[in-house]
Amino acid sequence: MWEKTNWLIKTERYKNFDSKINNKKTNLEVLKMEKPKHHIFVCTSSRLTGENKGFCVQQKGKEIIQAFVEALQDRDLESEILVTNTGCLGLCTMGSIVIIYPDQIWYGKVTVEDVEEIVDALEAGSIVERLSL
Repeated sequence: MWEKTNWLIKTERYKNFDSKINNKKTNLEVLKMEKPKHHIFVCTSSRLTGENKGFCVQQKGKEIIQAFVEALQDRDLESEILVTNTGCLGLCTMGSIVIIYPDQIWYGKVTVEDVEEIVDALEAGSIVERLSL
């Protein structure tokens, strides 16, 4: 009984939404998020509680994220490259850790000063070897 009731609630909730989409002669493609070419993950040692505590946050993880955001804005790349913070990646002795997907590039001991070089390499399709793990 619960499944049927739950289905009815969901159906009613989305009925108006569906009709709005159909009335505007659009399709569900407009609801899909554009996938970025690259996704940069920066360890900030954030915990499930939201607390930032650990090695990468001490190594300026938050400042590294801000530097990436600013570098991408300066180069007008924010629509192509997404930046996200992560929890602990377990490589604390190598922090701050930066991962770039879908390229599967892992960088260690990244500093704010390294961000421009990493973005340069990303644009050129290359790797910053001295930081590569």
